[in-house]
Amino acid sequence: MSVIRPFAGLRPTPEMAADVAAPPYDVLSSDEARELVKHNPNSFLRVNKSEVDFPPDADVYGQEIYERGRENLQRLIAHRTGCRDRHRAPQAVAFAPSQNRPAHQILTQRHSLLLD
Repeated sequence: MSVIRPFAGLRPTPEMAADVAAPPYDVLSSDEARELVKHNPNSFLRVNKSEVDFPPDADVYGQEIYERGRENLQRLIAHRTGCRDRHRAPQAVAFAPSQNRPAHQILTQRHSLLLD
């Protein structure tokens, strides 16, 4: 049985929304994403496609890539790029199989929904 629990989301402040907003990570190659974030340290691609912070030959599934994504998210939070929602709301994320991932990472996020 699935359980959906409400949580307070983190949204970019209105002033930072354009900088933080990014296309879905799975529609860009690493090189395309690198080009998009070249002059934008606040792009969310630095969180969910964090190989952009590494040379092109880096292993995109290496532990350091995931650690950098976490560090980049923590930096965005620490610099008050986002603000927490005042109210908790149920959230749902739909996942679909991805054939471009190793067996232990077979799911890809397709849609995030905020249910009011």
